[in-house]
Amino acid sequence: MKKMAILLWMLLSPAAFAQSQNFEGFGLSIDYSLNSITDKSTPGDSATSRSGVPSITADAYRAINDQWLIGVYGSYDLGTTDTSGTDPDAHNPIEAGGKVGYAFTEKLMAYVKLGYS
Repeated sequence: MKKMAILLWMLLSPAAFAQSQNFEGFGLSIDYSLNSITDKSTPGDSATSRSGVPSITADAYRAINDQWLIGVYGSYDLGTTDTSGTDPDAHNPIEAGGKVGYAFTEKLMAYVKLGYS
């Protein structure tokens, strides 16, 4: 009976076994986003561009207890989102910010990020 109670307790409380240290560390990824951008700045008309924008993202997390993590991230677009070729700020945009994560289980983490582009 005692083994059954322990097994039942383990199945019903997966968050008790969350280990934020499993998500701690540094990550580097290469992403490719498909975009459909309609540029209405073309005089008298609009131009639609359907292209992909590759980017590189680096992030790092640090565990503050068994379930919570804090981290930072940075992203650099290797392409441009400027369809008219006149906006220098749209070439190779950079995004940076912070993240707060919560480890629900040893393999599942959700996070919220706040950044500036």
